Amino acid sequence: MADERRLTTRMTAKWTDLSRDGQLPRHADLNPASFGKDLSNIAIIELSAEPGAAELLYVGDILRNDGWSAGGVQTVAHYPPNSLLGLAAAKIPAVLAKRAPVTFGGTGVNGVSAILYRAILLPFSDDGETIGHVVAAINFREITAVQEYSEVEMPRAPVDKVSAAIAFSSRRLSFAPSVAKKPMQITIKQ
Repeated sequence: MADERRLTTRMTAKWTDLSRDGQLPRHADLNPASFGKDLSNIAIIELSAEPGAAELLYVGDILRNDGWSAGGVQTVAHYPPNSLLGLAAAKIPAVLAKRAPVTFGGTGVNGVSAILYRAILLPFSDDGETIGHVVAAINFREITAVQEYSEVEMPRAPVDKVSAAIAFSSRRLSFAPSVAKKPMQITIKQ
């Protein structure tokens, strides 16, 4: 696994190594230093009855917001819903229901940049029953609409001939290659 390029595959292997005879691994056995180069991409979350109150025990450099401090208490609620940690926290109910790792991905925002991300949530239980902690491992790359649609030749029309009916709203632009539709070819009759 040392050469494995996928963060999610490396994390699944570590989680499986910590598992005890098919039971969930214990948070007490978790050593963040064992994540090596991936430590910057992980967050360790202590769950609570209130989802937004889940405490962030550790947040890797890449995932931290400006308010992170190792000495202070920070919760999932300190991160916007469309941030990397917000998107990961939204999948915690799926991990609780499945009682196994959950992998997912999509688009989001990191700071002011649009991103394409891939993540995995790994459940941990100290008593073998109750999932009390989740490790989130997230990697991403920045994307732009220009990169997304670069292979599509856009129609060229004089600006004064474009009607208001075909005006484009950047607020409706989707950055996800899996769900984005290529622009329609528009012919303007003269």
